[in-house]
Amino acid sequence: MEKILRGIIKYKASNFLVRWFTHAQKQHVKPPILFVSCVDSRVLPTHFCQTSPGDMFILRNAGNVIPRANYSEGEPTHVSCEVVALEITCNRSKVEHVVVCGHSDCQALYAAYSHYTEKETKKPLKRVSQVIHQWCRTHGVEASLNKLQDLSARTPSEGVMTFDVGATPIEAYFKDFDSTDEKSLLDKLSKVNVLQQLEHLSSYRSIRRRVIAGTLSLHGMWYDVATDTVYWFSRARRMFLEINEDNIEEIVQDCQPTVTDTTTPNDIGFKVPS
Repeated sequence: MEKILRGIIKYKASNFLVRWFTHAQKQHVKPPILFVSCVDSRVLPTHFCQTSPGDMFILRNAGNVIPRANYSEGEPTHVSCEVVALEITCNRSKVEHVVVCGHSDCQALYAAYSHYTEKETKKPLKRVSQVIHQWCRTHGVEASLNKLQDLSARTPSEGVMTFDVGATPIEAYFKDFDSTDEKSLLDKLSKVNVLQQLEHLSSYRSIRRRVIAGTLSLHGMWYDVATDTVYWFSRARRMFLEINEDNIEEIVQDCQPTVTDTTTPNDIGFKVPS
């Protein structure tokens, strides 16, 4: 805590930052991006994306997850802070891009995986596992675990997985998958989880409508904390690519929205009571 508190003094002593924020507070900031990442202290989106305050909304939680929408009488049956964040950013502020960023050595997903294997071997669940169990169910982490299990049973040539994210599904090819290496296994789970969360995002009717209309794009990223390397999921290549000088133009082009349907689906989005 001392480091944090002294950091506040250092911040206040920086005339440049104080002037910048004083100016920013007078402006109407409307970030075009929602960035979803994990709470892991090693993952700093503003650092490896080199963004400034006001450039993007940031939603952080354990495992960078988005609960799948379950509708009852036109409204989601489970309203969490993530759902409210989607309402504010995607429905009201009309962001143009949503990025879900996973990372290596994700302890949240490791806990989920440990609970999953513990359950499969029918060992008695520990108290902490009950918390993980509820989190897996309410936030859809089970779907990522099930897909990982399905992937581990396939041969390398069968390693293509499909994720429903709108009119054009995402296909992902996971090559060099070693289900016997725990680190490789967990990092693959983290990457599968990124794409699974894009599928969960598109389960919200208002988001799916915007994706189909081409006014909102969903993207996957992955950060390697050991090497400080950032990866981008390329739909064209069906895999995560390291972002570097050689392919940056290709990736920038890949970000451009694609209008897949000009019709307006007869559905409604979620509503949060005022």
